[in-house]
Amino acid sequence: MGSATVAILGGGNGAHMMAAHMALEGVSVNMVEHSRFEKSFRHVLETGEVTVSGIGPSGVAKLNLATTDFARGLAGVQWIHLVMAGTGHELFFQAMLPHLSDGQNVVIWAGNMASVRLYSLLQRRKPARSVRIFETNTLPYGTRLRAPGHVELVLWATRVQIAGMPASLASPVADLKKFFPQLEKGKNALTTALDNPNPTVHPAASVLNIGRIEYSKGDFYLYREGLTPAVAKVIRKVTTKARPSPKSSASN
Repeated sequence: MGSATVAILGGGNGAHMMAAHMALEGVSVNMVEHSRFEKSFRHVLETGEVTVSGIGPSGVAKLNLATTDFARGLAGVQWIHLVMAGTGHELFFQAMLPHLSDGQNVVIWAGNMASVRLYSLLQRRKPARSVRIFETNTLPYGTRLRAPGHVELVLWATRVQIAGMPASLASPVADLKKFFPQLEKGKNALTTALDNPNPTVHPAASVLNIGRIEYSKGDFYLYREGLTPAVAKVIRKVTTKARPSPKSSASN
């Protein structure tokens, strides 16, 4: 990926963290938020900065550009990182589609099969754009916005899968490994999406901490406070595949 300008799309926890992380690593970063959320993004628009604290890189990251103008934010950019919850994918797809160019790469963090949707949208355009599309099974960080333009890094993911749509695309791991060393090649978009850890980690940890969540009125850190040894034990039980005993296997 080198030092060329990259675009980070989104204005939530993960997008702030990725923009700050890559900018502090010396990359020229365009951070692009949708105009619908301009009010909550105002601080970054006015300062062109993201402050990051926590367990990883820290300091004030200077952005090349902070904007709600997709044409400006995506112009001449080779790598586009879409970093947000799945509820925002369609809104951003519609905003970015007219401004995608041949040869660009789009990575959706986390994908949840969104790469299939974006691929389908591109194929319907005449002529279709030659854009490489990838998705991951999760974010590389556990992170939270502490204040406008200030994000805190709580944890690093130790393993993140990435796959292309279609699966025949060459893996981008080598291009992205400098910034995300935990990346590994996934088989395809379906298996990568189904390997998202959230459906097993979040429900169990949330239910077992419901008293703490209610008492704090939502001021709760799932990974910092909620993943106690007992909760982690339950999650492991949920995620461990049941293995039939030799006796039951024989009877079948």
